[in-house]
Formats: sequence, structure tokens, C-alpha cells
Amino acid sequence: MLLSRYERMIARRYLLPGRGEGFIFLVAGISLAAVMLGVAALVIVMSVMNGFRAELFDKIVGLNGHAVIQGYGGRLPDWREIVAEARATPGIIEATPLIEQPLMSSYNGRVEAVLVRGMRVADIRSNPSLKGKELSGSLASITPGSGRIGIGSRLAEALGAQVGSQVSLLSPQGQTTPFGTVPRIVSYT
Repeated sequence: MLLSRYERMIARRYLLPGRGEGFIFLVAGISLAAVMLGVAALVIVMSVMNGFRAELFDKIVGLNGHAVIQGYGGRLPDWREIVAEARATPGIIEATPLIEQPLMSSYNGRVEAVLVRGMRVADIRSNPSLKGKELSGSLASITPGSGRIGIGSRLAEALGAQVGSQVSLLSPQGQTTPFGTVPRIVSYT
């Protein structure tokens, strides 16, 4: 039996109004409807989130790892040994060294804040989150010393840049002169 005698009596008392209990019925009805609506919204949101969990997880972790190892003062001179040690650790699937720096990008008078990541070419080409996702151009054209970079489609749209455009990266940590600090500006294709 689903409900005991006492539970049925309480449910009948508050859900079926007697004489002069119209207000109690109204409050109970609104409360019941609000709880039902809240539970339904929660079930729907949880179902949608669980359905997209794998895709969200792949997108978030595809470029941002589970753990980050950083050096004091922003320097990590023995990074090769650290990458080798991380890869040898049980449970570690992949370890990718990268340099990350917030900068400003500029093209054709437009300026956007960016988070620049420098990675080894082999790591860029083997990353499953990047492989085959190029909208225009090719990651194969990015080689060390070529002066070429890859940018996201939203940044390209915000800057108005296309494949072959000269995008400038500005670093506020530039050269100190008698007139103050001059930002360092480097152009890439």
C-alpha cells in the first residue's frame, strides 16, 4: 500500500476542502503546483546536463587539463624532466607542456584581450580537440619560426581577421625607456 491511513487522512484534510476551508485549499494547491513545477524543472535540467556531459567534458578538458604545474616566478627551466615524470605517473594519460600569457591582439584598428598559448607543433597536431576542427586555413601551415599562428573563430570574427591577415600581439611587459615602459608588439600571420 502506498499511503498509510494517517497519510491519507492528512492528504484528504488539506487537498479536499471542507466548509470554510477554501483558503487552506488555495494555499495547499498553489504550494503543490509550485513544488511540482520546481521538481519538473530540476528533472529536465538534470536530464539535459547529463545528456551533454560527455561533450561538455571533452570540450572543457580537451584544451584545459585536469592539473597544471607552474614554476615560481613564471619560469620552469626543467620542464622536459617534469613532462617525462608526469607521463610516467600511473593514471596520467597525457602531459602537454605549454606557455600561457594574457596579451592584447590587434588587427585593423580592433583590439581584443586574448589568452595566448604556445605549444609544441606535435602537441597541436595530435590534440583531438583541435584535429579536424579548422574552419579555414590549416594547422599544418603552423611551423616553428614561420611567424604563423592559429586563432579561434570568435576572435577572428571579433577582429575581422581572415587567413593571411597580419595580427599584432601586444605585451604590456615591454622595454623600459626614459619615457616609461614601451609595450612589445609582434606581428603574426
